[in-house]
Amino acid sequence: MKKYRKMLSDINAPYLQSLMKLIETQSKTTLANWNALLVIAAEECAAMEAALQAVAVENEPNPAKINWNC
Repeated sequence: MKKYRKMLSDINAPYLQSLMKLIETQSKTTLANWNALLVIAAEECAAMEAALQAVAVENEPNPAKINWNC
C-alpha cells in the first residue's frame, strides 16, 4: 500500500484547486521556468530556516504554539 505524506493544507482547498488548474494549462517552457524559481525559493527558505535556528533559544521553556493555517 502506498504511504502518503502529511500535507500542511487541504488538497481540496479552493486556492490549491485553482493553482492546479493553472498548472495544467501551462506550456513545458513555463513549467520549466517555474521549476527553476521553485529551486531558488527552496534554497532561500533553507537559508531563512538556518538563520532562525541560529538565533533560536535552546530548550525554550515557553515555546510559541503557532497555527500556520496554510
